[in-house]
Amino acid sequence: PGGVQFRVEMVSCGPKEGSLRLLNMVPGDWQWGHTRWTSGPPTCDLPDVVGGQLMSEIIHVRVVNDGRRFAKDVTLHVQGSKLIAPSSSAPMPLAPGQTAPLVAPLRLHAENVTEVSDADCPLKVQLLVEGGGLRLEKTVQLRCRKVEESFLMLFV
Repeated sequence: PGGVQFRVEMVSCGPKEGSLRLLNMVPGDWQWGHTRWTSGPPTCDLPDVVGGQLMSEIIHVRVVNDGRRFAKDVTLHVQGSKLIAPSSSAPMPLAPGQTAPLVAPLRLHAENVTEVSDADCPLKVQLLVEGGGLRLEKTVQLRCRKVEESFLMLFV
């Protein structure tokens, strides 16, 4: 008599296969950098080069798994270049819908590079995110600043 009925329907979201996406990394301003963490980049996404030296020993990206399956062993790789030493983050799994930071060491080549010259500015750093059978490549540019100018650095 007079009972309530419910109907439950399962709808899958996101691509069936794996799908990784990088959140944008652009310079922001004070207001932009103080919004929600997942809504956009803070003002200090990328470290600067000051007086020829890297101001941080890390670099990071924020990765989103837009797929419906776990992405296993998602890793950030800093690609080696004539100035930058290759490095990698620790691999981590990403659940469907999860956003996570990946942090990798950022270093100059210890054996042959002591500083970044003005000719190499802005300093290009090639990044590769891979995991779950997917690959994302991104080249970022680090600003070069003089010691007397304001600068950005990252720390954990």
